[in-house]
Amino acid sequence: MPKRQALFYRVFGLTFYRRVTNIFRKPLEKGLMMIEKTLGNIAEKILALDEASLNSLWGKYKTKLEQFDTTREWEKATIIFFIINSVRVKNDIFNKKVISKQEEEPKIKKPFSNVSHLKRIK
Repeated sequence: MPKRQALFYRVFGLTFYRRVTNIFRKPLEKGLMMIEKTLGNIAEKILALDEASLNSLWGKYKTKLEQFDTTREWEKATIIFFIINSVRVKNDIFNKKVISKQEEEPKIKKPFSNVSHLKRIK
């Protein structure tokens, strides 16, 4: 009697369904590398977006998030809301680190303004 294949399997807390994973037919490591590459591509696209435009959408998606629903649209709105929040947090951390780094750098000493290296010729 042939061995039954599972309809899904779990790896690192993620559930992979057979109908989806049949497409890949690669070892698990390559599948995870593909997922990581896809996430990297998504991150590149998100970083290319304008923060001001994202911030203008924040209120809209916050409202959608608060109005819980069991639809796919609510799930997408939730992910969009947290993407916008992630960009905001990333920029806040970035700005704070840049400011602290600038404050830590030793200040370049300027020569005295009353001492001139030029000679006055009459």
